[in-house]
Amino acid sequence: MKVKLEELVEEVSERTTVNNQHPVLTSSRSGIYLQEEYFKKQVASKDNTGYRVIRKGEFTYRAMSDTGEFYPNKLECIDIGIVSPAYPVFKIRDNRILPDYLKYYFKSRSFQKSITAFVQGSTRASMKFGKMKLISIDLPDKDKQNQILNIIRILEGIIDKYKLEIDCLNNLIKARFVEMFGNVVVNDKSWPTKPISSVAPASSPKITVSENIWLLNLDMIESQSGKVLDRIIVSKNKINASTCAFDDKNVLYSKLRPYLNKVVLPDQEGYCTTELVPLRPSNKLNREFLATLLRSDAFVGYINEKTAGAKMPRVSMNIFRQFECILPPITLQEQFSVFYKQVDKSKFAVQKSLEKTKLLFDSLMQEYFG
Repeated sequence: MKVKLEELVEEVSERTTVNNQHPVLTSSRSGIYLQEEYFKKQVASKDNTGYRVIRKGEFTYRAMSDTGEFYPNKLECIDIGIVSPAYPVFKIRDNRILPDYLKYYFKSRSFQKSITAFVQGSTRASMKFGKMKLISIDLPDKDKQNQILNIIRILEGIIDKYKLEIDCLNNLIKARFVEMFGNVVVNDKSWPTKPISSVAPASSPKITVSENIWLLNLDMIESQSGKVLDRIIVSKNKINASTCAFDDKNVLYSKLRPYLNKVVLPDQEGYCTTELVPLRPSNKLNREFLATLLRSDAFVGYINEKTAGAKMPRVSMNIFRQFECILPPITLQEQFSVFYKQVDKSKFAVQKSLEKTKLLFDSLMQEYFG
């Protein structure tokens, strides 16, 4: 049965009347989070009087998009919070639809296709709630909705288990690093040091591009782990002045939003956005050692305090270059590198299982929601 969304939901107009009335939230592609946890600090305006109030079970989304895609999310992490006035807030008004069924519908390709006609703007797209609610969805009876939700939740449980295993392996690498080398900021093991600019300068190699080449942008990199989520091959005419070259001897460090902790160990040559700094470790630094140092909690915390800019915080490269990089004996670094690669093999096996489960999940989402 086809039902218009406006029959099922209604906008919520409640606003705050005083500053900091409730915790500030942000809505991303993957869900709703406390802003100070998501960004590692609060980035909203100092006075949030007049922000929209959202309660557990209600929905919101970022009404502006650089990609033309929009992701309404259901609030689940806290009982009540606030979002920017630019975020529409709405709730279910008709009990024919289960809240979680609507939540998963919003994650489907069918939803993204349905809103195409209502998206406005070219460079930066927007979608008003008044337009979004005009779409129609296939609405099975509630028994069928519950059956679908049961299967989706089982698969999500398996996916979460694999993700947790990968997180544990990442934490194992970090823990081993701290055990062997200590805190890289306070240097509690008294290693010799040198400015990072002298032992891992920013340096792009000269590479020959025939016809096609790998182009790496920030949105293709997973936060915290540095995993490349998508490998895009482009023609050489897509390479311009806003890119820089790298190869498998570089360590790529993101200077934009350092709290996202995007550090990549590329396995082949390519080009990347200039927001990524191609560091070239000298013979005093092992690549895996340097990457783990840059991902360490101590370094991320240190450099995050040195950023400039509110909405688009960037690392001060002068401060970055002057950072005193610890230099344990290269034999000890290489010993750590062996451990790193062993754990990485375990991560690869878990990742394969995760990807297979995600494929199954995606195929069922396609079957259920179109």
